[in-house]
Amino acid sequence: MESEENLKLVFVNRIGTNHDGMFEFELYYSDTPDTVWAEDFAEQVPSTCAIEDMIPNIDTYNMVKRCISAVDIKLAQENSCFSMQDCIDGILKLIWIEDNDGNYYGLDFGTDIEDAEVFLKNYGMELGEPRFVNTDKGNRDDIDDEGNNVVDEDSEASRVNDDGSEDFNSFNGEIDDNDDIDLEALYNGEF
Repeated sequence: MESEENLKLVFVNRIGTNHDGMFEFELYYSDTPDTVWAEDFAEQVPSTCAIEDMIPNIDTYNMVKRCISAVDIKLAQENSCFSMQDCIDGILKLIWIEDNDGNYYGLDFGTDIEDAEVFLKNYGMELGEPRFVNTDKGNRDDIDDEGNNVVDEDSEASRVNDDGSEDFNSFNGEIDDNDDIDLEALYNGEF
């Protein structure tokens, strides 16, 4: 699936603040929101969980978009009272924004992509190009049926040999994993 049709907003991940002072987020979309889950979604105080345990499992979402905003978005997983399961059940908004008058507006888990993006754009947020990460539930272009990374053999990104050992020679063609590296010299740019 490489279409935005039938996608629902299921998670928003805070990336941080960029050099311009703008807030950056990743928007996660799925065509099967009822299957979306992460390791710590049932935790009652998600704000204490590691973010990697809050990001949905890769086989449960289809697309990610970058969002840049001058307005800070409040995220369900950053609260200290309700679990992400409560958000899925509609007890808590997935995201919310406070306006200048103290009013709160937000989006629910499973909001249609069109409605979500109109809402975000109305608050001046810029949305990036879609990145389709799960074109067929349970499978990805870069992962085989056994969960192994699959990269084009001729690609410079290929760093795993057929036997599973890592190959770092592609970085500069000279470093062997048995070589000793002088980290201080590397830090000082003496290589």
